[in-house]
Formats: sequence, C-alpha cells, structure tokens
Amino acid sequence: MDPSRVLSSSLSRRRFLGSMAAAGTAGLLSACGGGGKSTTSTGGAAGPSSSKTSGFKIAVEDGYTGNTWRTQTNANIEQVAEQLQQQGVISDFQLLTSPNDANTQLTHIQSMIASKPDAILFAPVTNASAQTAVTRIKAAGIPAYIIVDPAPTPNAMNIVGGDSSWWAIQAEWLAQQINGKGKILMVTGLPGNGSDIVRQASVKKVLAKYPGIEVVASVPGNWDPGVARTAVAPVLATNPQIDAILTQDIMATGIIQAFKAANRPLPKVMTGDYTAAFLNLWKTMPELNTIGVPYTPTVGADALRIVIQLLGGKKLKDNLLEPNEIDANIKDNALLMPPALAVTRDGKPGSWTPSTMQVISLDEAVKRVEGKPETFALEAPLTEESLNGLLQ
Repeated sequence: MDPSRVLSSSLSRRRFLGSMAAAGTAGLLSACGGGGKSTTSTGGAAGPSSSKTSGFKIAVEDGYTGNTWRTQTNANIEQVAEQLQQQGVISDFQLLTSPNDANTQLTHIQSMIASKPDAILFAPVTNASAQTAVTRIKAAGIPAYIIVDPAPTPNAMNIVGGDSSWWAIQAEWLAQQINGKGKILMVTGLPGNGSDIVRQASVKKVLAKYPGIEVVASVPGNWDPGVARTAVAPVLATNPQIDAILTQDIMATGIIQAFKAANRPLPKVMTGDYTAAFLNLWKTMPELNTIGVPYTPTVGADALRIVIQLLGGKKLKDNLLEPNEIDANIKDNALLMPPALAVTRDGKPGSWTPSTMQVISLDEAVKRVEGKPETFALEAPLTEESLNGLLQ
C-alpha cells in the first residue's frame, strides 16, 4: 500500500510505528518480568517504577458509561485484568464508573487513593476534574494515568487513541468524496469531553482547506445513536439541503433513523460507524458511500497492558511521547495510539489513508462481527508483539 498521503505523521508517531514493526516475540507477561528500577519519561506523570514485577494493585475509574462502546471498553479492561490476575501479575483490581459526573468520579478516586494501589488509571469527566484528581493522586505518591479520553494534565501521562488524527482522517475522506463543496451536517460527541474537544478542533482545520464546504448545522449526539436521532430531527426540519454527514463513533444508525422518520432521503455520502448493526445495515444500502474507522474499544485495555509493563521497570522507547492533544505546551505527555483500521466498501486505501492504518472491505468487516450483538464495535487491539516493541 503506497498511496500519497495528505495526513502526515509526526516524528514520534513514525517512531511509534517503527517500534511496533521492530517488536520482538516475547509475550506480554514475560516482558513484565524484566525487573529493573528505571524511570520512564512522562512529563512528571508516573514517578519512579519499582523492582516489583508482580502482585500489582490497580484501580480504574471511567467517567462516562453512557453508551455501548464504553460497556465494551470496560469489559475489555476487565478481561485483561482477569488474565493478569490469573498469572499473578495483578493481585488486586477494581473498576468503578461514573455517570458523566465529576463529583462522583472524584469520590471514587478518593476511595481508590485510600486503598493505596500501585497505579490509578482514569477516563476523566472534564479537564478541570482531571486536574483535581491528578493533584490528589500525586499527593498520595501514586502514579496516575489518563486513559480513553485525553486531559491537559502535566502530572499524568495520557495513554489514549489519537483523537486528532482519528476524526481528521474521516473529515478528509468526506471532503474528497464531495469534491470539496456542499452543505454538510456535523454530529459531534459528548460536550466538554476531552476527546470531543480534540476531534472538533482537528476537523475545523481540515474543513478550513475546503471553503466550498458549509457546515449548515452541528449538533451533539453524545456518542449515542438514540441521542443522535433526537438531535438530528429538528435540523432536518429547518435545512432542506444536506449533501453529506460527518459524524463520530457509533451514532450512524440513529442518524439514518432520523432521516427515515422525517421522510428525507439520506445523503449518499456520510461517515459511518463500526458497530455490527451499522455494518450489516450498510450491506443492504448499495448506494451509500461511507466509511467506518474504529476508535477501538480495546484502547483502555491496551493502556492497562502498557502501564503494567512500566510499573514492572520497563521504559518507553525514546521519542514516543508527544505533546498533550489539548494543550501542546505540555510536552512529552501523551502516548497516542494511531488509528489502525478503516472499513470501505471495496477495502481500498486512498490519499486520506495514513501509514498507521489497514483498510479492509465491508465484506471482511461483516465477517469479523458475525455472531456478535448488534452493539458490538469492531476492534483493533495492539498485538503483544507490537506492544512490546514500544518498550525497552
């Protein structure tokens, strides 16, 4: 695959990929046994690692549980934790969730601090609550890690998906499909969430290159198909022309339902999602030009696997850490896992495709979700070989 690239990778992201390509064959758990007392550069995030290589106490807090993607993400975290417990790498594990409520999350984290874990990983509700939580965790001498959703916290390493490139790729794809002109509807994520903040900023930059594209409406769908359907309905009543739809994550089926309920023809171009429900629906819509780019529900589990290795004495390879996605003034703060997978009808890449990404066909994607619940989101986890290639 060697198409021209319109989305260039940063030096650190290229080294991220190079590190994965050069990975050894040692398994995750054997890598955890590497020992040592080295520290890792995290912008002051993690503090010193110890010579301990097993029996870790880990606490995880997820600040938002409002959709099936989060349920799947947390199930993957719990599955990895259970495997590590069976191997003795983790001795105690807890995962608590908050209903997008900062006070509840801070209460949970305060309780976790009292239990004195070896590390606390959390997906923050807001940037402000993340700062408060990290300050408390740091004061207790416990390493803190931001997972799933980024936050501008200099004292906690962000181990998250690359939100900026993730939605920018899809915006670039859509702009090319409509030849850089037309009226589009944009359906965003959860207001105030770090991932949504980064994604919207990245899309604004992409669309600035296409003055012929007009965003006629932008509504939050909260990453929930039901909420998205409700949010889109009044837009359809006041905007007779919509040429394309730019949406995030798992909301495409709800948006399609809104058009059907309004007796409006669906635009032939939209960014889709990567749930079994949407992929199977897409198969029945031969005229629909769409794409699915998973924000893999394994991102939290992958972060847990990385943290365990860091606690066991491993270090990230040089130059992998990037500036924080929300506040670029915070240097060497974020390990951004680049988008790894996309689905198009024919499985062919284009000039929108970064070097980080494999493109598969719709038929292949449908095979991968065969027998899964409709809510199941297509996954693209880091292999153990790739994960180990990030470390030294």
